[in-house]
Amino acid sequence: MKNISAVVISILILCHLMTAAKADPMEAVKCYSIAWEHPNNEGLGLNRGQARRLCKGTKNAEKTIACFDVAWGHPDNGGMGLTKGGAIELCQACASDSQGG
Repeated sequence: MKNISAVVISILILCHLMTAAKADPMEAVKCYSIAWEHPNNEGLGLNRGQARRLCKGTKNAEKTIACFDVAWGHPDNGGMGLTKGGAIELCQACASDSQGG
């Protein structure tokens, strides 16, 4: 349970850092290209709709992808073990939140 708490805290910190920057439309394009790319080519392998939802409004493609990796990752590997949909929802909301935390 300690590991899950540490991961959640890390995600919240990451979310706060992401919201401090202004959105750059090219960041969404960078994010989408990684999210949609096949895992054999270092992508996430999401389908087009999932990649679009994850990357919509992102301020930092790298941090959005990193958030998804942790959120969807298996708990035995330091992840949260969320479903793809849950990880997308968590990280997309974090990436596009303009309130600044």
